[in-house]
Amino acid sequence: MIREFSATRVLGVVLLLSLISVAAVPAWFRSRIVAGENGTVGDLIIIARAQEAYRRTYPHIGYARDLSHLSVTREGRNCVPSPSRACFISYHLAHSRPIGWNGYYFEMAASPDSFTVVATPKSFGDTGERSFCITEENIPRSDESVRPRTPESVSRAECLKFLPLR
Repeated sequence: MIREFSATRVLGVVLLLSLISVAAVPAWFRSRIVAGENGTVGDLIIIARAQEAYRRTYPHIGYARDLSHLSVTREGRNCVPSPSRACFISYHLAHSRPIGWNGYYFEMAASPDSFTVVATPKSFGDTGERSFCITEENIPRSDESVRPRTPESVSRAECLKFLPLR
């Protein structure tokens, strides 16, 4: 015997699926933001370690002046380490503008004896809700003020005011 679906049953199924999607979609977006933020903190640690390796490899220079000095070539093959291209981090991480990496932009300010790397969300509230930074102390820090920032607006002194992540 073939049973037909009544309009009431179909409406009930549609309503149930709507309720499930209303509950699941915000959780999915939130998990995507958390994953991007966690990846960003990992990238900051990678950059800090690359800076330390650069300083040990080229002690007469100190820390690399910008992220491109730490990266591989665009193709990623046959990278010959030098002070202007040390081959420690990916090209895309070093050149995160204008497309972003894990939903974040990365900027670095450095001198021979210190550096500050700042990561800010590409689209605040969409790809991330916090800014992050790290210095030569190798302690990732988070801005808990939940306000949009630009990488240029975060100085070393400002970074040191952020909450340390452990």
